[in-house]
Amino acid sequence: MKGLKRLPLPAPIALLLPLPGHAQDRAIASPQAAIRTYAQNDKDTVLATCIANAYRSDKDAAEDAGSSVSALRGWTRYNMEKSPDAVRSLADRYLARNQANPLADAGSSDCASAS
Repeated sequence: MKGLKRLPLPAPIALLLPLPGHAQDRAIASPQAAIRTYAQNDKDTVLATCIANAYRSDKDAAEDAGSSVSALRGWTRYNMEKSPDAVRSLADRYLARNQANPLADAGSSDCASAS
């Protein structure tokens, strides 16, 4: 080992190597629901339910949003008997609104205001 020389890397290769000081700047990819407030998780559950229902015909979007709902339910404590019905009811009321003219139903609560 002592006899080996360390050769400088060519500039293009050196630029591809990550700098050790920036490792902590990476975004966290693990679920964050456990460290967020119940209100934030509930809002995201309602929003994901709205997306899953609205994009039911788009298999990938509905599946992704449905997975988010399932994950949030797993991480959040709430009344399992009442909460899914309340979330579904809120999503259904929003999706029943006049989407072409959202101001026509401006007084009703919706998924966008829940998030």
